[in-house]
Amino acid sequence: MKDRKFRPEGSLQFYDYERIERHLAQMAAKGWRLERISGLGWHYRRAPAKKLTYAVEYFEEGSDFNAGLPNSQREFVEYCEAAGWQLVTTWAQMMIFVSEEENPTPIETEPATRLETIARSMKRNFLPGSIVMIVLGLLEAGLQLPGLFRDPVGFRSGAGLYAGLCWLLVAVVFACRTGHYLVWLRRSRRAVGAGGDCLPMHTSWIAAVDRIVLAGEIVLLAGMCVRLGVRWLGCMAVLVAGFYLNLLLTWRLRDFLRARNVSAWTNRLVTIGFCAVFAFALTGGIVWYALTAW
Repeated sequence: MKDRKFRPEGSLQFYDYERIERHLAQMAAKGWRLERISGLGWHYRRAPAKKLTYAVEYFEEGSDFNAGLPNSQREFVEYCEAAGWQLVTTWAQMMIFVSEEENPTPIETEPATRLETIARSMKRNFLPGSIVMIVLGLLEAGLQLPGLFRDPVGFRSGAGLYAGLCWLLVAVVFACRTGHYLVWLRRSRRAVGAGGDCLPMHTSWIAAVDRIVLAGEIVLLAGMCVRLGVRWLGCMAVLVAGFYLNLLLTWRLRDFLRARNVSAWTNRLVTIGFCAVFAFALTGGIVWYALTAW
């Protein structure tokens, strides 16, 4: 029987703290406790099934690039520990606590403070990347349109149609995630301003969209490879493998620099630079091979 479990947890959005708390409590009741969160997913370890209470809090100064917790964040963690909460792990500005007490004292956070901390955290870490992917997806899809007007028959039988649709689906995924968050943020600000709490988020449908889009991407890539030949299949396999290898190496480099107490600014600069150079070399190499071999 395995003592470790890995789950991508694509349905758990960074800002959906209530869903994360419920999910982790359900996993603990099944005998699995969260150990850490990595770039690829969530890591659990086997433990006796037990009713636990989880609490998700956000701290603006937190970062995955920090070599350690900032002093103010460490003081907050000590305050929570004194109230019976133990820090499980961090994810960017998110902190996940657990309590084994039957009725633990809640970690008091004002709704307005929580909401604005989430908003600043999303703006700092997740929204820029999502916006870049939306723009990139639409741009790459739009770049295929001239081929449609120049040679409609050749466009339908070539790689342009498949590439354009794949990029369009990428834009759809990130647009759904970003749009849902912005709508929730606007409505929650209204509710908090009226003296209420943050609104429920209802993010489970996002995972369904992800699965549908992933299936569509696989169908499109398979169709492109069948129509254009086996060599295209090899190129696509190298591209996908290289993409995940790039992510893995980038995260390992970030963790290596964190362990060496490198400053967060330097760590961010080095890891982002490495990721960009690797991606450029990978795509450039595939394009060069396609132009020279075919």
